[in-house]
Amino acid sequence: MEEFKSHLISKIEKDLFNFHEENYDFHLFGSEIKSRWRFLKKIFRKKLISSSEHKEVILELYGVLSTYYDRLEQVYYLLSDEHSRKTWIDLIAFKVLGHLKVQLDRNDNYFDSIENLKFLATGIEPIQLNYDKYSWTLHYHDLSQIGFPIRIYYDTVGVYTDFVLQQYNYRDIIKAEPNDVIIDAGGCWADTALYFGDQIGNNGKVYSFEFVPGNVEIFKRNQSLNQEISKRIELCERPLWSSSNKIIYFRDQGPATNISFEKFEDQSGHVKTITLDDFCKEKSIQNVNLIKMDIEGAEINALEGSLLTIKRFKPKLAICKFK
Repeated sequence: MEEFKSHLISKIEKDLFNFHEENYDFHLFGSEIKSRWRFLKKIFRKKLISSSEHKEVILELYGVLSTYYDRLEQVYYLLSDEHSRKTWIDLIAFKVLGHLKVQLDRNDNYFDSIENLKFLATGIEPIQLNYDKYSWTLHYHDLSQIGFPIRIYYDTVGVYTDFVLQQYNYRDIIKAEPNDVIIDAGGCWADTALYFGDQIGNNGKVYSFEFVPGNVEIFKRNQSLNQEISKRIELCERPLWSSSNKIIYFRDQGPATNISFEKFEDQSGHVKTITLDDFCKEKSIQNVNLIKMDIEGAEINALEGSLLTIKRFKPKLAICKFK
C-alpha cells in the first residue's frame, strides 16, 4: 500500500519547483488568476523556492492532505490501470499545488476549438453579467450550424462543452434518449435543459431545477427563443436537497451564488428546498430515465433526497464531482 504514498510524494516534490505561467484557461476562468490557497500564494508565485521554503510547504501540504488521505488512497487502488492511477495522482497534485506548478494531460485542440466556434456568435447584442468577483458575456449563438436547432444566449466555452463535446453523453451509454424523462438539477441558463430537450423528442420531458433569480431570468429568455423544444421543459424554481421545506438564504451571484441556512449580510432572497422524491410524488411522475446534477457541492444532499426515486426507476446518473 506504499505505492500511492510514494507516487504522490514524488509528484508533489517534483512539481513544486515548476512555474507554468501559460498553464491557464483564460476562456473559462477570465483574466484574473487566483491562487488555490492564500497561505501558499507568495511562494507559489515565485520561480525559485529555497530549501527552507520547500520543507515548509511540503509539511503544510501533507497536513492538508491528511484529512482526505484515506479516501484518496482508496480511489487509487480501485483504478485498474497505470494510466488511470497516474491521472489520479496528477489531479490530486493539481488540486493541491495549482496551475502554476502542475500541468495535466490536455487536448491540444481545445483552444483552437474554442476559437473556431466564435463564428456561431451572431451580431445581436450579448447579455453582460457583472457580479462582485465574476463576470460573463453571453453571446447569442445559433447552433443550427453544428447540428442543433437551438438558439441560445451562452458563453462559447459552454457551447463547446455542452454541444460539441456533449459532456452529458458518456460513450453513448449514459445519455438522453427519445421519450426519456430527465431530471436536470442545476438548470442555470437553460443550456442543458435545451440540450436534453432536443435529444428526447416530442414525447420526452425535462424537469429542470434552478432557483437563482438572475439565472431564472436568462433561463426563461432562452426558452422563449426555442418555443418547440421548451414545450418539453418544465422549470422548478426550488433547490434539491435531502429534506423539503428547509429555508436557504442566498445572494444572487449567477453561477457563483452564495447560499446559507442562516441569514447573512447582503443576502438578496430566500427559497425553500424540495427533495426529488417529494417532487416526483407531487407531480405524479411515473418514470425517470436520467438524473443529471451539477449543483455546486449539494449533490450528496440532493441524492439523499432522491433515494426512493432512484430505487424505483433505476435511472442513469450523470453526477458532477462533489466539492
